[in-house]
Amino acid sequence: MLPVDLPGTVRDALLAPLVDHHCHGVRRDDLSRAQFELLSGEGGSPAPPGTTHFDTPFGAAVRRWCAPLLDLEPHAPPAVYLARRTELGAGEVNRRLLTGAGVVAFLVDATPDTHPDTHPDNHTATYGTAHTATYGTTHTTAQTATYGTTHTDGRLAPFGGAHADGHIAPFGGAHADGHIAPHGPAHATASGAGHADLFGDAHAAIRAARHADPDADHADPHAAPRTDPRADSRTDPRADPRADSRAGFAADLDVLTAAEMGRHGGAAADELVRIEHIEQDVAATAELAVDYLDNLADELAARAARAVGLKTVIGARCGLDFDPARPSRGAVIAAANRRLSDPKGVLTDHVLLRYLLWSAIDVARERGLPVQFHTGFGGRTGEPHRADPARLSAFAAALQPLGVPVILLHCYPYHRQAAHLAGVFPHVYVDVGLAPPHGTAAAARVMDELLELAPFHKQLFSSGCRGLAETGYLGALTYRRALAAALGARIEAGEWSASDAARVAHMIGSGNARRIYRL
Repeated sequence: MLPVDLPGTVRDALLAPLVDHHCHGVRRDDLSRAQFELLSGEGGSPAPPGTTHFDTPFGAAVRRWCAPLLDLEPHAPPAVYLARRTELGAGEVNRRLLTGAGVVAFLVDATPDTHPDTHPDNHTATYGTAHTATYGTTHTTAQTATYGTTHTDGRLAPFGGAHADGHIAPFGGAHADGHIAPHGPAHATASGAGHADLFGDAHAAIRAARHADPDADHADPHAAPRTDPRADSRTDPRADPRADSRAGFAADLDVLTAAEMGRHGGAAADELVRIEHIEQDVAATAELAVDYLDNLADELAARAARAVGLKTVIGARCGLDFDPARPSRGAVIAAANRRLSDPKGVLTDHVLLRYLLWSAIDVARERGLPVQFHTGFGGRTGEPHRADPARLSAFAAALQPLGVPVILLHCYPYHRQAAHLAGVFPHVYVDVGLAPPHGTAAAARVMDELLELAPFHKQLFSSGCRGLAETGYLGALTYRRALAAALGARIEAGEWSASDAARVAHMIGSGNARRIYRL
């Protein structure tokens, strides 16, 4: 799995269980190709006609690294991969991939996917009719026997030992209560690297897929399948271009909860609370501005009591260059009255967004919680440059006396600016979240550049997992590979000792998150 030869202590540190300090639930239901492709991109839009999201860095990584965990050879064609995914079922796929990520604790943004903040500033229905007709029906003719040998219980064990209940322990040792030991033994065979001998001959599956579509040999092997005009929409809802539209946005509710993420991944799980979601709920029920303000304070406190951290997407709503001062009481009441005239709309009023944020800061300070800020890459915003975390400098300075930890999520392509802030302010922390799995070719460079400036005790790991279990698995895999390359280069150059590199890997992978979130 790791791209370089490293001392054993460093390898063990990189393969040790991670704390994924920011992720979302994954879908519990079987997905059509249209749904899978839309969830595989951060923009939430279909690929242009005649193309596919499998022709992206993320799509290539799915075929290379996720295919072996589904008993396929690396680089399996998209149609074969999706057929096998359907054959196994969402529950088994989620279990294999989330367990394979080797995570000991998931911190989950539990905001329902129907909420408009789920993809910042992307408020359209996810699976509209116009998208479905592009992809049509996925055939599932490949059979289990095609894929060769698995373990005796019929499941892959990517990292070794199993729990007493039969669930796989990603990295070995487990506590008596079924939780994974934080630093149990790890195996170099993780993540499917070098496992081609386990997965048999996938060519039969490819032939099966081609048999289902006799023109497959002459088509783009990565392109989405055409709609079959012979399909009977009365018996196969996937053949009906209206089917996904009817499911529409409501289908996004079908995601794993934080607790279910933990059970599927063989890990502990805690919740992160998105403050804009709380505001939306309060606005929908309040009748007067005074009620709105009182209820907002009460709800923030109540939900924070059950969480390990708070999160905001204010950057997507008004940019990170907002006025850092607390708004006046009069301005807030006037803005609240405006808000209650349209309580179902997305909150974009700068005064209320600032008031909400400062209210959350007060709660975080009282309860000793960190506050996560979505920055940089991820979602679809109208002005991407306003997601540059450097624009938070004034606000970060205003928070310094309060001591509330500020966590900058994702950051790419502004990770150097984020690293600078983490070095300047004692309460600012940083990760590069979504960058490694969605920009695999640049992952090692991004991690190397983060290590240039950011103190090692200020860096965290997150997968940014959302919708597809593949995002969680690839987030962990590409992070480990990227950090391995960066550490290997420093060891080879004589800049760091092996013990230094191992200590940094432990800090970034889990130690820093345990300290900041008090896990």
